[in-house]
Amino acid sequence: MLIKCLLRGQRPLQKFVNRGLQQSSQPGVVKSIYSDLEIPDENLCDFFLKRAAIRSDLPAIVCGYTGKSFTYTDIAQQIRKIGGGLLDSGHKVGSKAAIMLPNIPEFGPILYACLGIGTVIVPVSPMLTPSELNRILSLSKPDSVFTLKGMEGKMKEVIPNLPVKPQVFYVDEENEQTAFKQLIKTEESKFDSREDFDLEENIAILPFSSGTTGLPKGVMLSHRNIMANDVILNCIESGCAVEPYFPGTGEPQPSVYSVIPLYHIYGMTCNIIQPMSAGIKVVLLPKFEPELFMNVLSTYKPNFLNLVPPLVSFIAHSPAIQRDVHLTNCRTISSGGSPLGIHTIKALEQKIHPFPIVIKEGFGMSECPLVMRTKVFTPGSVGKIINNTQVKIIDTETGEMLGPNKPGEMCIKGPQVMKGYYENEKETKAALKDGWLHTGDILYYDENMDFYVVDRIKDMIKVKGFQVSPTELEDEIKNMKGIFEVSVIGVKHDKYGEAPKAFIVKSDPNVTEELVHEWLKDKVVHYKQLSGGIVFLDELPKSPTGKVLRKELKQL
Repeated sequence: MLIKCLLRGQRPLQKFVNRGLQQSSQPGVVKSIYSDLEIPDENLCDFFLKRAAIRSDLPAIVCGYTGKSFTYTDIAQQIRKIGGGLLDSGHKVGSKAAIMLPNIPEFGPILYACLGIGTVIVPVSPMLTPSELNRILSLSKPDSVFTLKGMEGKMKEVIPNLPVKPQVFYVDEENEQTAFKQLIKTEESKFDSREDFDLEENIAILPFSSGTTGLPKGVMLSHRNIMANDVILNCIESGCAVEPYFPGTGEPQPSVYSVIPLYHIYGMTCNIIQPMSAGIKVVLLPKFEPELFMNVLSTYKPNFLNLVPPLVSFIAHSPAIQRDVHLTNCRTISSGGSPLGIHTIKALEQKIHPFPIVIKEGFGMSECPLVMRTKVFTPGSVGKIINNTQVKIIDTETGEMLGPNKPGEMCIKGPQVMKGYYENEKETKAALKDGWLHTGDILYYDENMDFYVVDRIKDMIKVKGFQVSPTELEDEIKNMKGIFEVSVIGVKHDKYGEAPKAFIVKSDPNVTEELVHEWLKDKVVHYKQLSGGIVFLDELPKSPTGKVLRKELKQL
């Protein structure tokens, strides 16, 4: 059985238990080629605070827009003050705090303060409509909300409808008597009155799935899940790009650039938790604006870029981005959220040549923040399974485990896999079966144990009984000159049941429906042709992390 872990226990490091999995010889189960790592029996906040003391006056977070910055000492002090203030206001283990902030320096200390006292973090997008916000806050029932003054009108509209009326902390208010200003004046010693709690059982972060294919679900990630994910993220053996940094080495402090939202699990784990646990300087940008994005690149010259495909595409294709101006110190460009297109990869390789910049891809989800990543870049692949993790690919109809080069549903076991969906037993039972997370993603792996994303099960199109992958069609259409972006969905069809329909953003105004149909004519079998039609758009609807919102396309 798993050993129960307490908040401030000082026991030695413990291997992630479940050693039977490590010895598994079950056919079809693919185990990571990398060594299993030891996961500290420690709260992530305490883990950070110990290391912050060593890094003291080094910059931890900088806002690329305002220049506002916090050192590691600043953040450690704010963690203790905010945590102590929340305890004073009635927070306890299991209380919840929604963080509805853009990428600003305050996000860091608020995040760690909540983790330190056992308050569950509910990350929320500030861009949600009142209706969407009402749904998320009604489901999660936070006791507090951290946001900006510009959200006050939206909060006043939503709060009367909520089952729990949260206290709202407006982080950017200047008045010294406001709630947040009072919070950060709390005596640091009050933080020490926090309770111990079980790291395995207690929820650390409650992100809500993006809802690109249905209603959002609250994903319960325990403190153990988040600690395991951070330790694995920091592993050089399995592909981490940067060594932990300590002062006194004579080397400059590395930096990472974060423009993807910190309220998304990718941004939170890869652009705030991981770099800050490693002593890296985090340069934040509250939102993407091309000119500002480029100014931060040229001013701060970050070493590591964790991005999503649309941002990688911008760097690759924009003539305004110059290698010798914007990428002079860049060591690694990593992408996640969805696979990079081959045209983007080729354009990026051409732009960065001969700089020794490493391109990386990875794969994760809210339910399991990191599953695989590339150590040596293989175009089209999202990499190999990371440490402490197992994967099996199963037939979507029979459940039979499949071998190499056979696409099927990916199922995952590992210490970073969620506990379940919040107050949703039905969806939890559907996703977690016999210890395996059934992801709904179609992947396959080759003889080198490199994995490739095919599609989502829910996105597959059934034409006259044949399964058609939207991604396959998108890749073929992207190869046509004059195509900037494309997304394919299935639509109802009187004759075929379902049929593929393409939504296309042109880079050449001369592209027509007839030319697209002609392009595909000899490239895919007849039932994969775009018999559902073609629509040209100025832009595709996307989530903040760059995922195309297929459900919005279905409404067009």
